[in-house]
This record gives sequence, structure tokens and C-alpha cells, in this order.
Amino acid sequence: MKQQQEGEKKQQQPLEEEDKEWMSDEEEELNINLLKQELETEEIPLESNIIKPFPSSDQFNLKKRTPVKRKIQRNEIYVSRKSNFNAQFKRGKSLLQKEPLKPIHIHGLGAAILTAVELALELKKEFHGKLQLNTTTSTVPLVDDFYSKQEEEYYVASQVRFNSAIHITCTRELKE
Repeated sequence: MKQQQEGEKKQQQPLEEEDKEWMSDEEEELNINLLKQELETEEIPLESNIIKPFPSSDQFNLKKRTPVKRKIQRNEIYVSRKSNFNAQFKRGKSLLQKEPLKPIHIHGLGAAILTAVELALELKKEFHGKLQLNTTTSTVPLVDDFYSKQEEEYYVASQVRFNSAIHITCTRELKE
């Protein structure tokens, strides 16, 4: 009797990948239905990486840390949403004119990606297409700190989130 019950339980459990190649269509359909049932009844814990609720804003102050930057070189331009486009364009143009053999690097994070791309394309247009652009993208971890509103700047927790970034290397092509 116990062996028969154990056999029925084995039939109701989803099959592993290696067992699937020997399944009939009916067994495969049963396996799919069992997997769906498991997913519907399974609760996702709040501590998981899938769901991370933000603390309510009436209880906590949110402070976003600045992204980690390596040592800023003279030939690097960091673009933000608040930066003046014309000033950055003039800086990029002067860097490419003063040191034509040295490339400049334009970095943009999140909402500033579009501005960084526009800056690189405007510089290319300014140099009549004699500017080579090499683009790479990355994902940057950002840290948010939560502080309690009840006590003076009492640290509660941190949360890591990820944001997209773009890095454009502009190299001037000199006439030969």
C-alpha cells in the first residue's frame, strides 16, 4: 500500500530535464500543469532579489549616494541632466583641438545617456566627420541610504539598485 502511494506521489511531482525526453504528450502536459500549480501556490519572500519594497516616504528620508567614479582625468567629461550642454561642448572641442592625438572620454549615467550621445554626435559634426566614436555600455551599482525621520539622521538601511551607463571614446582622425 505504501509503495503504491509513493508511486502516485512520484507521478504527481514535476519531472527533471533528463526524464522529459522519455515522456508521452499526456505526461508532458501533466508535468506542465504541476509546474504551474507550484508557481501559483509558491509565495515569494520579501527578502528575495525579485521583490524589494521601498520603505514608505513618511517614515524615512532617502539619500542617494553619488556614483563611484575613478580619478577624473583632464580628458574625461561626465554628463549629467543638470550640466550645461554648451559648456561641455566647448570643453570637448577645446580638448580635441589642443591635444588632437589624445582621445576624450564622455560618460553618461541613466537619464544623461541621451545627452552624452548628443554631445558626441555634435562634436563629430563640428569636426566634419573626422572624429571616430567608440561606444561601450555598462551597468553601474548605485546605493540609496534610508534614514529615520523620528530621530536626527538615524541610519536605518541601504539598498543597491542598478542603472545603465554609456562611455564614448572620441578620437580625432588627422589628415595624412
